[in-house]
Amino acid sequence: MPPKRVDAFDVYEFQVVIAEDKGHFIAIGRDKRGTEVQRFTSINLDDARNEIRQVLSALSDDFVGYQGAINQFLRVYPKGFEDPFFLADERAYKLKAHEKAKILLGKEVLVEQIKNHKYSDVCASARKVFINLIFPNEGMAFKSFVERPKNAEAFCPRFFQLLYGLDFDSAFDDLSALLAPAGAAKWTVLTYWPFILFPDRHVFMKPEVAQEAARRLGDSFDYQSRPSAAVYFKYLGFARRLRENISDLEPRDNIDIQTFMYAVGKSGFVREGEKQRREWELRRH
Repeated sequence: MPPKRVDAFDVYEFQVVIAEDKGHFIAIGRDKRGTEVQRFTSINLDDARNEIRQVLSALSDDFVGYQGAINQFLRVYPKGFEDPFFLADERAYKLKAHEKAKILLGKEVLVEQIKNHKYSDVCASARKVFINLIFPNEGMAFKSFVERPKNAEAFCPRFFQLLYGLDFDSAFDDLSALLAPAGAAKWTVLTYWPFILFPDRHVFMKPEVAQEAARRLGDSFDYQSRPSAAVYFKYLGFARRLRENISDLEPRDNIDIQTFMYAVGKSGFVREGEKQRREWELRRH
């Protein structure tokens, strides 16, 4: 039997096709002219994907790589995660939101409110901890949804399970399904609450930036527009790999990782960041 095609995707300007042949996965990368430039064979499909992606990424002019990404980050924050501008510009307000979330969304507080059917209070607190990582229209979609008492009642136990339950996967997918009809199931919203409460183990996802950061670093987390636990855990895997590769900068938590990811994936970040730094330094003096 001829090899069976099992996957196809782009890596920068290259096209990849993966075929299965007698228990082996053959990944072939071709340039725009259709000329084969790389081939990799593995008995594991994920290994074949990852290897061909990394090799082709390094061949692209758009590839930044980790050292390039670190250099970009240090242009705006020369002292890395200890840079005074970084602490003032990116970390302080997120830490403030984190401390606020620990109070408003503390486990005992939520248990008491849900027990006493104070669903509107839970929903109000969920909104009060939002910062500028959540767009106003996203916050309004969530507000409009939970303003209906039945929706608020359905939201609260799932929300508690997302933050404190034993089955994060099910809670994440249940909330995504619940909020979807109202247009409130956004990656930004669903990842924000775990991130702002537990930045040591959860990461905020801004889809466009996260995808571009992964692409420029030669990585991927198989993004899909509908939020799901399966994709989120692949995203956490990307964040862990990122953290390992910039360990010399000594990131404290995923607040630092999220900002680094933004620095890599946001178009014009260095130019705008350097401008904002100059303005910040002028205000200080």
